[in-house]
Amino acid sequence: VVTGTAEAAQVVISDDGPGLGSAAASVFERSFTTDRPRDRQGNVGVGLSVVAGLVRAMGGTVEAADGEVGARFTVRLPSADASDRDQATTPT
Repeated sequence: VVTGTAEAAQVVISDDGPGLGSAAASVFERSFTTDRPRDRQGNVGVGLSVVAGLVRAMGGTVEAADGEVGARFTVRLPSADASDRDQATTPT
């Protein structure tokens, strides 16, 4: 689901898997995975870490939580206009 205002855009991604539970606080850490070592099939757990880094570099936020069913990820990014206003009012 994508929503937006003049200030920011928000993207919410949900799935119907088992959810995150107590792992929600750690999913953005580099090399995080829910796979047990012997069950891994090539996953190294850097995907969400990369997402978090890119979103933060653009001045946004990313959050993870359990949804009604499964996991829910919310990405918020400032609009280009909001970023321009922030830069114009930030002293250099």
